[in-house]
Amino acid sequence: MFILGMHFPADRGNIIPSSEVAALVDKAVDMSKVKEIKLHQGSTKSTKTELYKTLTKNDTFLAKALTHFYLNQETAKEDGLKYMYFTNKYQIAELSLELDKDAECFEIAKKFQDMEPINVEVVFN
Repeated sequence: MFILGMHFPADRGNIIPSSEVAALVDKAVDMSKVKEIKLHQGSTKSTKTELYKTLTKNDTFLAKALTHFYLNQETAKEDGLKYMYFTNKYQIAELSLELDKDAECFEIAKKFQDMEPINVEVVFN
């Protein structure tokens, strides 16, 4: 099973504690180097993208998962943006809704559950 690009043995089935995924994401990213995380909506191929939101907090699971996605997913970057496939958005949204308890994360997680194309941009110090 793959969650956020991380492999978990098949014999564990679908029962992977969210805290275990969060711990692996924490270990995999260095948020001290992240200046800001921007989310753009719209497809880079068919329509023009526009800034949807700039995250205000870098210490949330959502911010760490987006940074992990940006650094590790092999989707091509266009203009510094990485397109999020629905599976990526869905997994991050579900984990964020469980692990993050602030309004900004809740709003973004809900946005990730629709079919609107979302692109991520992470700016480093």
